[in-house]
Amino acid sequence: MSSLADLEQLEHLPQSSDAEVEEEGTEAWTDDSEEGGEPDSGSDINPEEGFERDNFVARGGYMEVDSKSVTSDPDVPVKIWYHVLTDRAIAMLDTPEPIKQLFKDLVAMFDTSSDPLRRGVYYAQAILHMGTKGKFLKQGKETFIKRALVFYKHVAEMEKESGRSDVPGTAASMILSAVLEEMSNFHAFIQTKAYHSLVKRSAQHKTIRHRYFDRLKDLRFIISCAEKHLGVGNLGKLYHAALGPHPHPASQTIALEPIWHRLDSLLDDAIDITEKKMNDMDLGFPELSEALHFGFFFRTLRDSEAVQHTLKRKRDEGLDQESSTPPITSGPALFHVDPSTFASIKELSYSSLAFETAEELRHWQERAYSRFNLMRDVWNTSLNDIFISLSYLVGVLTTFAVGSYQLKVYGCAEYVCELVVATIREAYESNPSDASRIRLCSALGAYAIVAVEAKSKILAVRAVEEAIALLHPLYINDSSKHMLLMTALKTSYSSALANLAPRELDAQFELFLLRKSIQVASQAIDLARSAVKTNPNDLESKNMLAYALKTKANVYEIRSQLCYKLQVRLAKSRDEVEAERARMGGTDDQIPLADKHIDAACLLEKMADRTLSDLDIAAALLEECIEVYRELAKEAKALFEPILAKAIHSAAEIYLSQLNPKPELCVAKFKEAIDMFERLSEHCRGYFDDDIERAKLDLAQRLRGP
Repeated sequence: MSSLADLEQLEHLPQSSDAEVEEEGTEAWTDDSEEGGEPDSGSDINPEEGFERDNFVARGGYMEVDSKSVTSDPDVPVKIWYHVLTDRAIAMLDTPEPIKQLFKDLVAMFDTSSDPLRRGVYYAQAILHMGTKGKFLKQGKETFIKRALVFYKHVAEMEKESGRSDVPGTAASMILSAVLEEMSNFHAFIQTKAYHSLVKRSAQHKTIRHRYFDRLKDLRFIISCAEKHLGVGNLGKLYHAALGPHPHPASQTIALEPIWHRLDSLLDDAIDITEKKMNDMDLGFPELSEALHFGFFFRTLRDSEAVQHTLKRKRDEGLDQESSTPPITSGPALFHVDPSTFASIKELSYSSLAFETAEELRHWQERAYSRFNLMRDVWNTSLNDIFISLSYLVGVLTTFAVGSYQLKVYGCAEYVCELVVATIREAYESNPSDASRIRLCSALGAYAIVAVEAKSKILAVRAVEEAIALLHPLYINDSSKHMLLMTALKTSYSSALANLAPRELDAQFELFLLRKSIQVASQAIDLARSAVKTNPNDLESKNMLAYALKTKANVYEIRSQLCYKLQVRLAKSRDEVEAERARMGGTDDQIPLADKHIDAACLLEKMADRTLSDLDIAAALLEECIEVYRELAKEAKALFEPILAKAIHSAAEIYLSQLNPKPELCVAKFKEAIDMFERLSEHCRGYFDDDIERAKLDLAQRLRGP
């Protein structure tokens, strides 16, 4: 009785508390009983959404969670669901058998493959499924797809053998992203040109052929560079064999031509996009709480860099008598710190984010744009100098990352942050130390924030998981020293998990992720409370506590909304089943249910309870968060008053909820939020108009009554 098993899984939702314990869940599963057909040859399918909802499986396995652990969990990495290409879907493709076999081989390795690789395979299936007129495009897309699939198979085999996949800041990860972009571009090309007949009289004949060969050339260039670097495929194996058995220095990830070219392209695009935004004054007010969190990781990275430089200088001067480590001999400039390259990090400091006027905010954005342009010129003219020093290279990349984040060009910010991770990872692996480990943890934390913004949700989760695992031994040895970094990573992990939950795909998977997200947020709150207790006057600790509380409240609110949707689904399904039973006499208990994941009326009641209790918990967490922000606003009004106003507004919206309305609290919160937004608008005119309008509209709705 699969429906009864599903019912038991859903009924074992954890009770709401700061020490939630996650029960053991289901094994990885797939449902091949409902294999959907493919669209007609002329139709378009979305490679990200074009799979039947039941054809996905879970990667990894559930394990019982240790609720007392605040540093590492037995079920990390978290279980990930992904789409599956069924044998039937592959068989229906109008393509030669060798290509179908490549699909089957790749699907068999999906469980150990990276997310960009799986998504590339989805694109390949979608492209082959699209109808085309003329032999050229039909044969051309098969040639293109076969080259990509052969490369994917080599990488999938490498990932399966090594056990490493979805590792941000590695050559494999960044190359797979580059190939995925080529697949996306080729999908768009076929979608646009598919219905043009390629007879000689066609006006677009030469244009289409020229563009196709450009796409194929770009793909082959990326793949050939990747194969040589990774040592996969015939080309890669021959290349590495030619180098001989002697060890040879590995080239930097950033020095790979495909990665290099994409960085240049993204930097140029970022300048063009930002210039338009600056002219239109379309950047808006920054999300200050997130900006502080993002800045924390880069400040930690910068500070650990300075510590490493100090230790290096002492060893070179013979001042570190206790250390038996010999001086680093890889070059005097290896750990040279140029303060100017890290100047951009100051823009995310508490003082720089305290905007008292619109003019100050405008100057903050203009400084980001100017620094970004200046560093772009330095990048073009002084490339050799940049590569001499590891720290200088990281500093330049940091300037690009912070600048693109300030200017809200998140695609560029994600790519540059991953290059920061790659550069620091290579330094850490070649010369491990506590300082370089902390730098890598910090870089991974910063990457996770922009990866969520750029919709790279799985890589964001994996980045924070790796950072937590790396920091764990240092935290065990000296918890007080690394408590804030662990708190920040746990908070980011909670946010990443909540953002990973795929809407409208699988309710059980989403509930599992949200349950895990709440548990991790609880751990972050416990850590933050300890930090505040240790140093009650520390601004960073109190802000970290408030941010963790807000994060957990947000996850509870999301779960409440999900449970309400499930409640509606359950009620509708039950009505359909009861109607069918009545039509058939009301005696047959074996009538199939409308939804196999829905079974009994008791689940309706449980979902209703969860919906309301989650809202109450979210409201309580926000109230505590508001009190912390009130204290912080007394110390730094210009910085924390906008954050406080938004937190109050969020609490008001929860009290307004039709699921569990609380009129008195709702009205009071809305009035307070409106007053604060209006005061802020006097100094930063135009930036809070939308907040004021929305709050007034919600307040009017509440005062008008049901």
